[in-house]
Amino acid sequence: MEAKYYTPEIEEFHVGFEYEYFIMDEWYPVAYHPSDMAGVDKLFARLHSDKIRVKYLDREDIESLNWELDCVIEKEAFYIHKTSSLNNGDIRLVFRDNEHSVQIECEKTGENCYLKVKNKSELRKLMKQLNIE
Repeated sequence: MEAKYYTPEIEEFHVGFEYEYFIMDEWYPVAYHPSDMAGVDKLFARLHSDKIRVKYLDREDIESLNWELDCVIEKEAFYIHKTSSLNNGDIRLVFRDNEHSVQIECEKTGENCYLKVKNKSELRKLMKQLNIE
């Protein structure tokens, strides 16, 4: 499946935020760090000149964060899970590609949350906040 991209908002940038930058006819992967650029003004200008893009979250990104595929439930949706030692149980993620959304279910507690997660950096940040290794 071909990767899909979007232009991020300035508010999405945080240390470690992964994006691509267009220089001399090629896209280069970058992880944001405030010292990398000469300030917010340059970053803002680059955003509005279509020289920055972010890949939408996809199955490949999720699996690269050590989630394991359970099953495909629809054409663009699938279950994926992770065993977390911190939570002492399975955590299941329902990913819907066309909505750029995830539903996180904790098997042990029965808790659920439904969130829009547009990219790998957001999922990584969410996993950290939820203590999911």
